[in-house]
Amino acid sequence: MKPILTRAAAAATAILLATGANAATLLFEDTFAADDKGGSSYTPTTSLTNWDVLAGNVDILNGGPGWGCTDTCLDLDGTGSNAPAYLRTKSTFSLLAGKEYSLTFDFPAGTQNDALRIGFTDGTTNILALDFDSYSFPDSLGALFTPGANADVYIFVELLARPNNLGPYLDKVTLTGPDGTTEPGVVPLPAGGLLLLTGLAALGLRRRRTA
Repeated sequence: MKPILTRAAAAATAILLATGANAATLLFEDTFAADDKGGSSYTPTTSLTNWDVLAGNVDILNGGPGWGCTDTCLDLDGTGSNAPAYLRTKSTFSLLAGKEYSLTFDFPAGTQNDALRIGFTDGTTNILALDFDSYSFPDSLGALFTPGANADVYIFVELLARPNNLGPYLDKVTLTGPDGTTEPGVVPLPAGGLLLLTGLAALGLRRRRTA
């Protein structure tokens, strides 16, 4: 089943594609190597280097290749979790109006392909949210996104299934932008509120990775 755009914003449109993004400048990448605790075991945690775990918990799968991952990866359905995991970057990213951005989440393996949601949020409202309720391993899930106005956003991923210690393994998250953009710094969100974005063009994509 193809991904479904759930809530991008008012006046947004979505088109599902089978091709990749043409954005070329790397703005953010996390392979979770900084979170590796050593050895080959798993470590339940709510503390990550680049992400806040705002609900539930995850397992750090140390020594990623032993879990079918290329690097350290996260089991999004953490051991003993009492709620579905919700992860959000600690930093916000400045997206420019009219520029196309590519957001991808790589899932090389897992014990269960639980439904999940990925996208951008301003901390209060989802600016872009894509639901994936069917996929297989390995897979790369993501979106092309062109904001209609400048926006400071977090990247988020949310598990949509009941915790049962079985879930997808997240190996890498990547955000790229158009040539000429630079890596955004931490940008404080404006006090009070919601970002008003009109005329958004949101493109959802699902890129099946080849082994």
